[in-house]
Amino acid sequence: MMGRTLREQMGENLNRVQARMGEACARVGREPGSVRLIAVVKYAPEEWARELVSLGMPDLAESRPQQLEERAASFPAEVKWHLIGHLQSNKVRKVLPLVKQIHSVDSGKLWQGIQRIGEETGSAPDLLFEVNVSGEESKQGFRPEEVLQLWRASEPARRGQVKGLMTMAPNTGSLDDARRTFAGLRELRERMREISGDFEVGIEEGATQVRIGSALFEGLE
Repeated sequence: MMGRTLREQMGENLNRVQARMGEACARVGREPGSVRLIAVVKYAPEEWARELVSLGMPDLAESRPQQLEERAASFPAEVKWHLIGHLQSNKVRKVLPLVKQIHSVDSGKLWQGIQRIGEETGSAPDLLFEVNVSGEESKQGFRPEEVLQLWRASEPARRGQVKGLMTMAPNTGSLDDARRTFAGLRELRERMREISGDFEVGIEEGATQVRIGSALFEGLE
């Protein structure tokens, strides 16, 4: 870290990321505060994750339920945990009370399990439907038509916990591929609005949340 303390280096990284987010918002006429930064700490040592919290980053994301459970037990209560990895049905009961948001609801069975256990335990984290817009076999998630079928069949009261849609662009390095993928997600959002009339997804004209990992930990050892 070239003589810098962990806090100094991480603070510089965080400032750089936030500046880039602000510039991106300015280019499309959005307020910087309209986009939440979620720090992906799944590979970060606990010391790094704690330093982010001390720098004013309350939203932390884990991909493994077991590690999320362990860290949630020892981190300050003000930390808002996000699960971004696959959630097995048999882990739902342990995870629900710990998280602010689950980003990876990828099947009707999982959604039903979350609803049932949530009613039993009184836990109601926000949910994102994971959609495989690009149709890649290596990716999990609903196909767009599956989301529409599930949405049509669900009761309006059940829809309220679903705050948005999540997708990942193909790892091709092509901006055109990424644009097509996110355009497909916007189209799906509009079709869902036609069904329900009051559906507010977490993605409006662009992402309202960004998940960033490696850029927050550059230069750290």
